[in-house]
Amino acid sequence: MKFKLTVVFFLITQFFFAQIGTEKTWEANEIKTVAIAGQNVFKIKVSNARSNTISLKVKIEGEYAKHVVIIDKFSNETLFISASFQPLFKDDNDKLSAHKVLSVEYELTVPKRMALDIKSDIASVKVIGEYHSVFIELNQGNCNLQEFLGNATVNTIDGNIAVQTNNAKVEAFTKTGIIQNKQFKYGKYNISCHTINGDINVTNIEK
Repeated sequence: MKFKLTVVFFLITQFFFAQIGTEKTWEANEIKTVAIAGQNVFKIKVSNARSNTISLKVKIEGEYAKHVVIIDKFSNETLFISASFQPLFKDDNDKLSAHKVLSVEYELTVPKRMALDIKSDIASVKVIGEYHSVFIELNQGNCNLQEFLGNATVNTIDGNIAVQTNNAKVEAFTKTGIIQNKQFKYGKYNISCHTINGDINVTNIEK
């Protein structure tokens, strides 16, 4: 009987957890770089837009979803994006425990040749398309550059790094992981991949 009551209570609790979706757009005329502070974010996906606009779709799930706000600021040709709890939010325990029942995901589209700067403690990042330059710094999450053209620097601690590209000179280093590095005949772009505990896999774009 105790087991059944526990299961029912868990399902009811999960049912009432909030799920919130929001979307923001910006004209990209004066923006050269998008910088994402990915603390509190679990998944970040970036791809190219067909128009000259930047679009961000955000999905927030969890008990504290309604207390999360998306903050954006424009300065020096850079659009800064971050997620944070509302200033007056107080968890019964602490904000660290709040993160355990919270999931935030970003889906971002930007014009080609945009620069990206992404930093996160927990997020996994997927970047698809053509960019001027990309800088990614992750603690736990994996990084996947797919059908990627451009210069890039990727640093992780525990996350794996996967790069699918052409015409790039790729520098790869891992302290404890495994490296599979495809060497290209021509090196139009420079890509640097460094990880402490992750694996690195570099392949070519299949035509």
